[in-house]
Formats: sequence, structure tokens, C-alpha cells
Amino acid sequence: WINAYLRGAPLRYIGFGGTGFQARDCFHPRDLVPLLLQQFHSTAKDKPPILNLGGGTNNTMSLAQLSRWCADRFGERKIAVGEKSRPFDLPWVVMNAGLAQQAWGWQPAMDLETILSEIASHAEANPDWLQISAPL
Repeated sequence: WINAYLRGAPLRYIGFGGTGFQARDCFHPRDLVPLLLQQFHSTAKDKPPILNLGGGTNNTMSLAQLSRWCADRFGERKIAVGEKSRPFDLPWVVMNAGLAQQAWGWQPAMDLETILSEIASHAEANPDWLQISAPL
């Protein structure tokens, strides 16, 4: 979304009445690596190896909030309303990483503002960064 917003690509809220109210959490890959290293080196048989990980409610934002964040950083953009719902759209996806916290002492350290700022700075410095994975 940040890259599309920054590059002037057409933007459209899809589903949920075109409001942008669907919310997602996130965490930074740098927060994942310490847990993986801890698991790789652990011989503990009593700790769950498979866990839900996520940013939790502190690192959750709706698409409308992300749009506002982008507008504050890059300037206002028109966002079209796509009212047609899709069958597998979910309004709220926020992972509960409580078991990871309990068993491994894991929780995301990087806050949402820092993550978004890092993505935006990268997108500004590397205008074609997503073209590497674009369809031919």
C-alpha cells in the first residue's frame, strides 16, 4: 500500500463497504530472527516449536489508518471505493503471540510507526523495489 501510494498507482478500498476499516497487525523480520535462533539452538522438548506470531493489538492498523499515515507523509491521494465484497476477506487479523511470549519470552520489539517509516524510507530510496517481483 505504501509503495502504491507513493508511486501514484490507483488505490481502492475493496470490501467492507469500501471503508478501509479492515485491520491487520504486523511485526518486523528483525523481531523474528532472535526467536528463530533461540529455537534452532534449543534442545528443550517442553517448548512448542510451532507458534502464532504477530504484532498484536499494539501493532495493528486499519487500511484507512494506513491511508491517513501515508497522506500525512506523502500528501493526500484519492482512494476509490470498491464496495464489492470478496468471500475470504477478513475484517480483523491480529495474531495472538501469547504462547510465544510464555514459552520463549518473545514479543515484537519494533513499534508500528518505526516499521512503517522504514518501509516508506526504503520505498523512497528504491523506486523500483517491487518491480523485481512483478509479473512479466
